[in-house]
Amino acid sequence: MPAPLLLVDDDLATIAQVKRLLAREGYEMVLATNAADAVIAWGHHLPPLVLISPRGESDRGRVVLEELRSHPDAQLLHVLLLGETIPGFGYPVAPLPLDAETFAQTVHEMVRGTTS
Repeated sequence: MPAPLLLVDDDLATIAQVKRLLAREGYEMVLATNAADAVIAWGHHLPPLVLISPRGESDRGRVVLEELRSHPDAQLLHVLLLGETIPGFGYPVAPLPLDAETFAQTVHEMVRGTTS
């Protein structure tokens, strides 16, 4: 069984939408609502993809990314930002509101790219 994806967000509406869309596609999700939980979940699961909202945890997306990038296994980190970019980070962005088909396709491609 593949590792679950990690969702880092604290907005209930976004969490529900992402979990619902990706559950339909067969993905399991681990949820982190703050930087500390994100780092713990990352280290425990080493997910093939981290979905992170830059606005999560009161606009602390940058802090979450910096913490994840300082992890010893950071070379395995693959990120899809939800809604907007974070200056200084070149990760791809899934525009909000999410288009179910495009979002699922992007996630599939990114997960496939991490496992090939």
